[in-house]
Amino acid sequence: MEEGAPADASSLIYLAKADAFPALAPVVGSLLAPPEVWFEAVEEGERIGAPEVPRIHEARELGLLDRVSLDASERRQGDRLREQGLGRDECEVLAIGARTQTVVIDEGRGSRIARARGLEPISTLQLVVVAFRRGSLDARRAHELARELAGVMNVTAEVFTAIGRRLSDEW
Repeated sequence: MEEGAPADASSLIYLAKADAFPALAPVVGSLLAPPEVWFEAVEEGERIGAPEVPRIHEARELGLLDRVSLDASERRQGDRLREQGLGRDECEVLAIGARTQTVVIDEGRGSRIARARGLEPISTLQLVVVAFRRGSLDARRAHELARELAGVMNVTAEVFTAIGRRLSDEW
């Protein structure tokens, strides 16, 4: 089984915007970026001048993010998943998820399909809770990161309150 967890493009972008790679990527070992994730988060980001792209490159240089390829079987699985209306990056994340049994994915349908495939989906915001529970973050830093991520993710007040409650319950 490979060390790390595949992450969708949105997760990489959110982590970069919140400057949260160093604190949160180690929660899953490292984040894995299949080709479509890299294309969407980095190559398309460079094309439009997205300011978070250098942080994604930095995460890779620090060993917090690895680019990975799909084998032929995984490519076929990804193609079949496209029929369920998912984006190409989510399809690749789910296809290689069997390597690690965990995926970092923020798309709701993708999370449901991950569960149906026996994978553990973790949202980008949930990484904060997991890091806090494991002792990687103290309560103050966990709340700061949750607030930062919530801001860049445009989550609802209800979702942010639920995450804050989960952090406070563990306090």
